[in-house]
Amino acid sequence: MPAGKPTGLAKTGGRKKGTRNKTAPDIKQLAAPYGPDALEALAGIMADPDAPAAARVAACREILYWAFGRPASAVEQPSEPSAAEKLLEALAELMALSPPLTPQQ
Repeated sequence: MPAGKPTGLAKTGGRKKGTRNKTAPDIKQLAAPYGPDALEALAGIMADPDAPAAARVAACREILYWAFGRPASAVEQPSEPSAAEKLLEALAELMALSPPLTPQQ
């Protein structure tokens, strides 16, 4: 018998939705004093012409993330309409062509 819960059952246990992780603030407090040194080290790597290009790019990226936050990920839209979109368009066209329904008395 496979381990874990059977497929199709709802998730149970864990934190309730909206409950904050209790360890994250503690870790942030412990890491905060190292922030200036870490940023200085990244700036040193970024400015070092002898550092590998990949390390310089990674340092630049991290500094930008610290300064401005991570960029929002772009959601690519499909270039062709989906089957559902085509069906909705066809229904809209049919509804536009048909006379309005009147209540029968």
